[in-house]
Amino acid sequence: NAGGFLLTKILVQPDDKFLLVGAFTVKDSPRKDLVRFNANGTPDANFNLTLVPAIPDQTPADFMQGIGLQPDNKILLSGFFTRVNGEAIEDLVRLLPDGSVDKTFTGAILGGIHTFAFQPDGKILIAGLFNYNSDQSYVLASLHPNGSFDTTFDAVEEHDPGHTTYFNFIKSMHLLPDGKILIAGFIHKINGIDKVAPLVRLHAGGTLDNTFNYQLSFTAFNSFRVLPFGILVTGTFNKTVGG
Repeated sequence: NAGGFLLTKILVQPDDKFLLVGAFTVKDSPRKDLVRFNANGTPDANFNLTLVPAIPDQTPADFMQGIGLQPDNKILLSGFFTRVNGEAIEDLVRLLPDGSVDKTFTGAILGGIHTFAFQPDGKILIAGLFNYNSDQSYVLASLHPNGSFDTTFDAVEEHDPGHTTYFNFIKSMHLLPDGKILIAGFIHKINGIDKVAPLVRLHAGGTLDNTFNYQLSFTAFNSFRVLPFGILVTGTFNKTVGG
């Protein structure tokens, strides 16, 4: 029953309900732009969510950055917004399954998070471009289950202090069964260690795993999928390693 202009994000839940984000209308319904649907395609009347964008008149297609579903079915939303369901909340919010704000989550992250991953201990890995309590920007970090910044994780900065020698960006992330973390994008340096590569593996604490060595300059991966026989990647590249 959705129609209109643009769908930018889709989140499918275990109960087959699905959340659509974009700039669209719903047939025979006042709901639009950010809507959860039942498995049969009708809007879910029990899910009510209102976001106020930081830039007036933008649609979620413009200001929403990332969406993630926790194992307990709570929903994480990241974007450039200032209020959620009437409450003053900036850029990152966790919702209960009915769309109400989870008040136990008190994150202080400002900026855009593109992707989430959930560790077995309840910690939340976040990748994108965001700030925490300073002017320093990060592309990868870890949060405690309540949203507070995990200072034990070796967070990856976007650039050096002078903005002169390197920039990192991460477009995709995957948590491996052994707890290690695959990140893809355009990587120059991991916390002081030179690593020019579009795909990097980290230990669970965020430190570089030097046993994974895919290193190729001037290449960027936008997304990837771990398959039984290897890793399928998409992005910008014109050559491969080893033929």
